[in-house]
Amino acid sequence: MADVTIDLDQQGFIPLGTEATDINFVAAFPSFNNLVAALATKDERELGYMVVQSVADWYARLTSTYNTGWYIDEDANSDGIIDEDEKQSVNATPNGSAAGNWPDGPDDEWKAEWWAVHNYLRYGGTCVIAGPADNLSSTENLALETIENLFLDIDCVFTNDYSRNERIMSIANNRGNCIAVCPVIITGKLGDCATPKNVLGMPSASTDLSTSPSKLTYHIAGQKLHLGTSQSYVIGDETSDNLISTPLASDAAGCMARTVASSSPYGSPAGTERGRVLDVVRLEYTPTNSDITCLSGDGNKVNYTRTFQGDGTVIFSDKTGRRESQSDPAIFDYVNVSRTYIYLNRAVSNVARRYLFERNDAANRAAFVNTATPILRSVLSAGGISEYSIVCDSVNNPQTVIDDNGFVVDLQIKPTRSVQNVTLRFTAKAGTQAIPNTSTGSGTASASTTGGSRTTPTAASSSITSSSTTSSSGSAGSGGY
Repeated sequence: MADVTIDLDQQGFIPLGTEATDINFVAAFPSFNNLVAALATKDERELGYMVVQSVADWYARLTSTYNTGWYIDEDANSDGIIDEDEKQSVNATPNGSAAGNWPDGPDDEWKAEWWAVHNYLRYGGTCVIAGPADNLSSTENLALETIENLFLDIDCVFTNDYSRNERIMSIANNRGNCIAVCPVIITGKLGDCATPKNVLGMPSASTDLSTSPSKLTYHIAGQKLHLGTSQSYVIGDETSDNLISTPLASDAAGCMARTVASSSPYGSPAGTERGRVLDVVRLEYTPTNSDITCLSGDGNKVNYTRTFQGDGTVIFSDKTGRRESQSDPAIFDYVNVSRTYIYLNRAVSNVARRYLFERNDAANRAAFVNTATPILRSVLSAGGISEYSIVCDSVNNPQTVIDDNGFVVDLQIKPTRSVQNVTLRFTAKAGTQAIPNTSTGSGTASASTTGGSRTTPTAASSSITSSSTTSSSGSAGSGGY
């Protein structure tokens, strides 16, 4: 008798696919547990960072056979410190073989970091991992400095260690062109919001503005439990004890990458479409309504997840860490606005760079406007902004500016907002009461006297009108053309 047998208990590496490819989104991850020493090539270790573009690449580094920066502690007592004499020991991995440097999977020392990067890569973004070139205790870890001064464009920086939150916030605030995605660990009910318990990594104001929450910081609460390299799981079996707990900062960064590849690249990375969290067996702790109220309040602005039947676990909040005491407008409370601002700042700055050391004359001023305007129109048509204006002429570049070797461009934008509340208003009518037609849509259902069929509701038609404006300004209604 013909039959098909499916073996779900394979114990080898089973790499999961990447949700999307060729996404123009780069996240940085500072390693404090020697990821670079364990997995980077010689050239990458000399640079101080490695660039990983896919889940397949990440798994391939486990089975690679090139020399690593890993030195084995050969003391009889295994004191965990590589002594001077041990620096001459074989530069290899503990279980390395012809099957690869790490045939047993991620090492316990850097396992948590490996999964944090893996979970981000699942969404399709590229990751830059920085760290020391070897695991010698004498080697200084310059991961944070490397990322802060990296010449590459970085969209966000994230960590799996809540104790490093202030350090990555400092990177984002000092660079000014990326979002710091910070984990908040929650293991139980918070209780009194004034003195919450069972939570680590909550944001707090600092006298040092570079390490304070801002429009460039995003905190996300919770940890997901997920499968390991074997992707084997039996409900109720002892394998449930082997589920891996990873903070959701990786997934929040991944959702930002997913958003770039979506039909709304300047939209919010939250919600059931762009905010869906991958590979969740369950959350380590599911916040209650009172927990969510405490987390999301203006004093904390910590984002959270919700789980819905049919949709799974989704990121359900998109607040930045902006504080009322800061000078930024309130619209920067939302991460999609900050990300749109970062993109425009980067894109228009690239245009401006071309005009350094040129003349400040009418021709160059007009050329700047003509070059920058298509960028603004593109963001306008994609829904990132609803209006814009760009001015670069003799009015804002008088002779005093020219004599001071300056070049002034006045750029105004109106970012679009994400919906934060939906109000559904139902009205029940009695049998003799008619429902009036509306401009947005109405319908009726009636029984046929011959066949007993029911007609489907039909929506009223609508129209959109447009008009043209000048090339130096635009709005959503006009299209900016």
